Amino acid sequence: MDKNLVYTKTAAGEEATLQRTRVVQRNLRMVLLQVDGQMNVAGLIDKIGNESLVVNALRELEKGGYIGLAMEAPSVWEQSREKLRARIKSRPAADAEPSLPVEPGFSRGGPSVSGAEEPPLTPPVPVEAPPPAAPRVAWSERVKVGGLADRFDGIAWHRIAWGKLVAWCFLLLVVAGVAGWFFFPYGIYRADLEALLSETAGTRVQIGDISASVSPRPALVLSNVRVGEPEVVRVRALRIPGWSLGWLSQGRRQIDKIELVGVEMSADFAGRLARLGRGIAEQRRFELTRMEFRDVTVEAGSLAVNDLSGELFFGGASPGQGVLRLKTPDGGLAIVASPSGEGAAVEIEGIGWKPSESSPFVFNALTLKGLVKPGQADWKQVDLNLFDGNLNGQVSVDWTKGISVVGSGTLKNMHPRKLAAALGVPLEMDGKLAGTLQARGVASEDRSLLDGLDATLDFLVEQGVMRGVDLGEASRRGSGETVRGGLTKFDRLKGRLTVSPRQVGVANLDLDAGLLKATGQLVVERQRPEKAVVGSLTVNINTAATAMRAPVSISGTLPVLNASVTR
Repeated sequence: MDKNLVYTKTAAGEEATLQRTRVVQRNLRMVLLQVDGQMNVAGLIDKIGNESLVVNALRELEKGGYIGLAMEAPSVWEQSREKLRARIKSRPAADAEPSLPVEPGFSRGGPSVSGAEEPPLTPPVPVEAPPPAAPRVAWSERVKVGGLADRFDGIAWHRIAWGKLVAWCFLLLVVAGVAGWFFFPYGIYRADLEALLSETAGTRVQIGDISASVSPRPALVLSNVRVGEPEVVRVRALRIPGWSLGWLSQGRRQIDKIELVGVEMSADFAGRLARLGRGIAEQRRFELTRMEFRDVTVEAGSLAVNDLSGELFFGGASPGQGVLRLKTPDGGLAIVASPSGEGAAVEIEGIGWKPSESSPFVFNALTLKGLVKPGQADWKQVDLNLFDGNLNGQVSVDWTKGISVVGSGTLKNMHPRKLAAALGVPLEMDGKLAGTLQARGVASEDRSLLDGLDATLDFLVEQGVMRGVDLGEASRRGSGETVRGGLTKFDRLKGRLTVSPRQVGVANLDLDAGLLKATGQLVVERQRPEKAVVGSLTVNINTAATAMRAPVSISGTLPVLNASVTR
């Protein structure tokens, strides 16, 4: 076969390129798609790379009428003209254009010379139509038909929608940015951030790790942050909003808030509010409005208050004066601290608050106001509603070595049984208790504050009932008989209650039950689980007929006691 020959598609070939059912053999279809009326056989062989395949395919396609030599095959334009002529000839005569009269001396071809023979009409020379462009072939068809070389050759890049191209480029940029955001080595900024935060806080700040987060909004996350020497704050995660750390080296950035999650805070932190507020106000790298706290635990020695949340706000009338506000999820306890001298003025208010699940104290209402300094707190105003009564007074707490508490106050309308239960004494006594309290307590690693309590309470109980002992019945029976259980009603009961780590004692006991009066003392062993009681009373019964005086011994374990007359 002459390699200089040029083939072009016939009408059947053009249709076959659009309908896969006409030419299904892959080698024939591949060559048919490349035939464009311009490329010769040599060009087709160079492009496809297989001479025998091209030659055989061209012969088969020519035999099937799908291609023809470029000089012989009618163009698509010529085929359209032929179809138009056939359609005009097939129209009815009535629809044909009426012939116009011809003037003498004129012919349809133009004017003629009189007497001369009219020259024959010469047909116009047809203008050679340009070869048809190769039909558009879907990208999926080129991939299925062509080889690797055919997949990318001849792609009409200008036909690709620019909108899609821009969208894909934007998507790639976003993916690259997010990947860089997560995998960027933020650790290189650790030293700069530690220096900046230490300068602001006025104490050493250490950062465990730096990473990135996009939820709930983009932020840098500082993990395992430790503040102070010794540590006063430990933060599981500190979130700084934003996408970059460029503000470390240039400009002054406005930060609405910093989020701190999983905070363990010493009560000493309240004493550092003034220094932190000044550091924020003087900072040249950033301007901070507030810090938001979640999952906070405030510790004072071995005492701790959990599950708090709130914020530390910088601003107001005095710039840089940080105000710390924390509260429990149900609002049962609220803490407000603001700088004051070398410490912080702190107010604590609670309603229906229980320090812990195992605590015997449930504060119906609680108000503490005082000054907190590093290692200690002086509460000048203490108002507690508990045990159905009220306690007013003042207390000082020191947590430099364990917990040490010294306080005083007055009690009103408290329930004796609930107060005794808090001390671990199951005393079954009803009435309204009032008195004056002096207390000192020390807590250590091996005992709680109540276990290390030393206190004195000068008390008075009015209109009460003491269950578990019957003093009148024991006195009437006389010596030799023991009365177990029962109850003793009284109008007034007063004495001095002393509490120590080992025992609870009642001295100067004076009971007035009308006709029956008793004086004496009782002691309860706190450390023994059975709560053994030892006591001796002198009972006087005065009636209109008789007057009786009897020494009565009290023994047994609470809440049921034994009473017997001794001689």
